[in-house]
Amino acid sequence: MKKLLFVTVCIYDLRYHFKVVVLMALFLCLLLNLQFLPYALSENIPSSLIKAPVTGAAAILVEKNTQTLRVYTYQSDTDQYDKVFETSCSTGEAAGRKTLEGDKKTPEGVYLIKEIFEDRYLTPIYGKRAFTTDYPNLLDTILGRTGSAIWIHGTNKILKSMDSNGCVAMNNHDVVKLDQYIRPDETPVILADHIEYSSQEQIKREKISVLKFLEQWCNTLNSGTYHEFLSYYSDDYLPEMEWWMDWKQLRSTTPPGHSTSPPDDSASPPDNNNGEVNWSSIFADYTHVGIYRQGEQLVVLFDLMLRSVTYPHYPQASEIPPQTLEISPRPSEIPPQTSEVSPQASEISPQASEISPRASEISPRASVTIGKRKFFIEPRTSLDLNVDSGFISVSTNRLTYQIIGDQFQVLAAKVKHGEVPLILAATAFRGNKLTSYKIKK
Repeated sequence: MKKLLFVTVCIYDLRYHFKVVVLMALFLCLLLNLQFLPYALSENIPSSLIKAPVTGAAAILVEKNTQTLRVYTYQSDTDQYDKVFETSCSTGEAAGRKTLEGDKKTPEGVYLIKEIFEDRYLTPIYGKRAFTTDYPNLLDTILGRTGSAIWIHGTNKILKSMDSNGCVAMNNHDVVKLDQYIRPDETPVILADHIEYSSQEQIKREKISVLKFLEQWCNTLNSGTYHEFLSYYSDDYLPEMEWWMDWKQLRSTTPPGHSTSPPDDSASPPDNNNGEVNWSSIFADYTHVGIYRQGEQLVVLFDLMLRSVTYPHYPQASEIPPQTLEISPRPSEIPPQTSEVSPQASEISPQASEISPRASEISPRASVTIGKRKFFIEPRTSLDLNVDSGFISVSTNRLTYQIIGDQFQVLAAKVKHGEVPLILAATAFRGNKLTSYKIKK
């Protein structure tokens, strides 16, 4: 009887200790989950995807260290990107960022799809589809990186990790699926060794900051001085500025050649060559902004536009739209809901190459998309030192970013070498032809 009682007590004691151990393990797991729950909930958005140009826009992310390709699409109702596709891929044989032609490395950075080729135009090695990228882009050229023909394509071989000459290879059935997300000169391809993630709040803050910088740049283009405009650019990158004086004349409230002071009753109002009499105001504007990050650099892609407002009499300052004086932030461009400014059909069409007709065919005092402009920007690190009453105070520069590269990704009209798209479009608006930039049909 004593032995039976002893055995029963021992079993009960073991069960009790087992329960305690199980409860302690569960409690420890709960603590760990609570500790990492904020990270799991917030650090789930690729930090490369700051802003999409329109709802439904896709972005392609290639992570080299995991040999994975992912596609995200932007949803305006949640104001964030959702992952819609993921598959394995194969990048360059050699590790690291591509810097030289023939080094068998895959580039790292933000690139845009340029062209789509179906299998009937391809040799078997490229599989069922091929999408060309714009490597080397302007930033690569500035930094001396060489090479070309970096594509995303299928293959007629068994897919192996790090088995290409620098391209991104995929299985044929996957590359065909990818086709539905591609829009030439709009769809970004972010190539990185490792994809980093950020909270939605962090991405939102950066989006607001970049949009503010872009707004300031546009304000200065419309009403600023030559030196104020140059202040947006890095000291190491000087854009061509010979067009500035022509633009300054064209953007004025009265047509070139007329007095900028209000006319008296006897003065003849300016004629726009169409038999109509008016004064007009031209200003630059933008829409469909996409913002993408890779490392410290950001790419800002947007449709640069010109708009024109006409008046039956000489306008007073109170009548001139805010854009011609000081552009206030667009509610459509500032979160929480970043709905886009809806363009008119005459402003842009689905394919960037068909954005608008030849600049000379644009009717004056309308609106037109000049083209897709692309900025490469980085945080501005310069500091201003102020000495006051023996104390040194340090303040950052008033501009958060600086432009280290500026180009048109695609133009709406054919432009010859030496012609300036902004001047061509503005001249068409005015119905004039400046001697330095003639519009040719």
